[in-house]
Amino acid sequence: MPRRSAPSTASRYVTAWTRSWPIQRSTRSSSRTPHSEHGPQVERAAAAGKHVFMEKPFTLDRKSAARALDAVARAGVTLGVALSAPLSSRHAELKARIDDARLGNIAHCSSEQNGPAALGRGDFMEPALLAGRSRRSAGRGHGPRWRVHNLDAMIHLFGPIDEVYASSLKRTITYGAEDTTSVMFGFANGMSGVLMCCLATAVSYRLAAFGSKGCAELVTPEMDFRFTPIPDADAGRAAHPAGAGSNRASRL
Repeated sequence: MPRRSAPSTASRYVTAWTRSWPIQRSTRSSSRTPHSEHGPQVERAAAAGKHVFMEKPFTLDRKSAARALDAVARAGVTLGVALSAPLSSRHAELKARIDDARLGNIAHCSSEQNGPAALGRGDFMEPALLAGRSRRSAGRGHGPRWRVHNLDAMIHLFGPIDEVYASSLKRTITYGAEDTTSVMFGFANGMSGVLMCCLATAVSYRLAAFGSKGCAELVTPEMDFRFTPIPDADAGRAAHPAGAGSNRASRL
């Protein structure tokens, strides 16, 4: 007989997870498994009539997300997605200053979150566990679980994104994943943005909005709020009304 490899820990868990449904009285299911499994698991849970609470990221691509959402809608069940870094009161302060025009016309935003996660240093996972998680997540590395929070925050603050250019590099780690990612955005409202995440360096955090009345930013891992005003910003705003020059002059 041909030799068969033993099922992975993830597949054994999923099998046990689904086989337990008929004997469970609960109407809900919760899953925290490799990212590439999330979409199919939501579909199976919905088909079994279970409400689903799924770990982030929801799925790894739009097609699997659409299939999962369709399955939830057909089954009439509820889907929840977990986020471990909810928007803070400092995000709310930044949002308020954007909405009430205290920052003026927003031209650009910048976000970065860094740390030694890919190195297994400090409070992070050991490198062997990180490498295993990377292999189970279709080679996308560890960045998505960090970048997704900053991306969510940027969409919340500045609206939908309609243009994306990205580069992801392996600079330090030795296993099959990238540790340094840079992303350039074009927002639907005409402003630009960048996102950077390096998981092979010291811990740091920054989210900044650059407006015609000043720059507001959340910095350090504690997300301290800082605002740097432009002198005579009101006079400058009168000369350059909001929305002027909002269309991107060129595309990469």
